[in-house]
Amino acid sequence: MDQWIELRRQIRNGEVSLRQLHRETGISRPTLRKIRDHSEPPGYRRSKPVEKSKIGPYLGRIKQTTKEVFMPLSQRPGEAQVDFGHALANFNGTLKKVVFFVMTMVHSDAMFVMAFPRECTELWGHGKPEMIYS
Repeated sequence: MDQWIELRRQIRNGEVSLRQLHRETGISRPTLRKIRDHSEPPGYRRSKPVEKSKIGPYLGRIKQTTKEVFMPLSQRPGEAQVDFGHALANFNGTLKKVVFFVMTMVHSDAMFVMAFPRECTELWGHGKPEMIYS
């Protein structure tokens, strides 16, 4: 982006020609014209729409179905979902980033959360991890 801005400035101020920039930078003249005409990169634009050869014949039928679909979730007792994350914790007025572990027993909605001062393999190895709270 910095190069775009600098080249655009040089072109618009007449400091250098497109031909000279093409020789010096190797950037094609159509691209240099885009730099001259646009304050930021315009992005990729397709010249024609993408053909949907496999799904094309079925698009009419697919768009006609507008029913909501629900999948029933049933969890057996003892199944759990586990996740990890980061949070800011206040320690005597100082915000510190901590790592936390969350386990939810899906059947009963019981939850277990444990936070750690850092994320490292020693926390998950053998022995008792250094905990902030549990």
